[in-house]
Amino acid sequence: MKIRNFILAISVLCIGLQSLNAQLDRSKAPQPGPAPSIQLGSYESFKLKNGMQVYVVENHKLPTLAVSIRLDVDPALEGEKTGLTELLGDLIMSGTNNRTKNQLDEEIDFIGAGLNVGAGGAYDYSLSKHRDKLFELMSDVVLNPAFPTEELERIRRQYISGLQASLDEPSSIASNMAAVANFGRNHPYGEIPTEKTYGAVDVAGIQAYYKEVFTPRAAYMAIVGDITKSEAEALVNKYFGTWSGDKAPKRKLNDVQPPATSQVYIHDRSSSVQSTIRLTYPIDFTPGSDDRIAVSVLSNILGGGSTGRLYKNLRETHGFTYGAYCTFSPDRVKGEVTISADVRTEVTDSAVLEMVKEMNRIVSQPITEEELAGTKAEMTGSFARSLEDPETIARFAINSAIYGLPSDYYQSYLQKLNALTISDIKAVAQKYVKPYSF
Repeated sequence: MKIRNFILAISVLCIGLQSLNAQLDRSKAPQPGPAPSIQLGSYESFKLKNGMQVYVVENHKLPTLAVSIRLDVDPALEGEKTGLTELLGDLIMSGTNNRTKNQLDEEIDFIGAGLNVGAGGAYDYSLSKHRDKLFELMSDVVLNPAFPTEELERIRRQYISGLQASLDEPSSIASNMAAVANFGRNHPYGEIPTEKTYGAVDVAGIQAYYKEVFTPRAAYMAIVGDITKSEAEALVNKYFGTWSGDKAPKRKLNDVQPPATSQVYIHDRSSSVQSTIRLTYPIDFTPGSDDRIAVSVLSNILGGGSTGRLYKNLRETHGFTYGAYCTFSPDRVKGEVTISADVRTEVTDSAVLEMVKEMNRIVSQPITEEELAGTKAEMTGSFARSLEDPETIARFAINSAIYGLPSDYYQSYLQKLNALTISDIKAVAQKYVKPYSF
């Protein structure tokens, strides 16, 4: 009796599965569901009398604290002192008016902190119980750098040594050539430091630049971790309330445009067994562009990784390379497109032609539903994972302030991503992808 019931149950199950299979059309991918709703988390903000904007994200899961400062400044043309901001970035951590470099390093190590200050801002973290010391050290470096001449000479020698090594490094050579080709030598993005320009940098020039850009009116601070707004406000006022300075200067830069015809730049490195290729050109593409999300989808499909068309073509189909990629880099001054790969020397011409072929294909032909659905799923997952980090919330807030993004830009990100169509991607491809002609 038990056996007959068991056979009957199995029979019913099999019939049910057959019925289910009959209803499914496995030749078609399932339709994507609606964009998931997200909770970005909250932040609080306040502004100091000196103009510095502060964002606080409370997170008491761990007894840690991270503090960052981001300077919103225009890039500067450095000319005969190209490399100055690089040297400043290292020199500013070489001691203050109150502490030598060794004293600073010892105090940072004593509380297990990680402090890094550079030309674009600062970042510091430690256990939250050391918050007072954390702010003290960060403010001392940011507000009172000593810029010792002997340390500048040491750092300069390091940079010149690194420069000499990079002169024979294919990726560095290619990046420098691309920068000059896209922006020209009279643009901050096209300046390439040399031993001569590093040598021309002096402490007086570094101090002058520091005074221009290290100003609270250009600074955005993010405080994330085991702290309340009232505690953060007290600490910021105590250690940064006396910081003073004018607005950072607005700089007018030469505009650059893509070349009217294709141009080829070659650096002959006879010892190389492979070629480093960059197909690149400047574009008008800002971080707050209405096309930003659609271009991200386009970038992923064309060359975002192992699922991208360039990777599949050049590596999997032809075996030219270990990887081929494409990036659309937004920038408030000027963006750029770069397609890159390192290929065997003997297939250099063939690889370039396949890159151009993929550029032409994505402009002239619509992408597939499978490509669009897969990319949306990947980007949705990546965005959702990023929200697990509380610092993401602070970064979103600062981005919104600096780039003038809509108040719901990140809140509506997944809805906008989910709403994109094949036609939308073709439109941005035709707008931003400029196939080369030979």
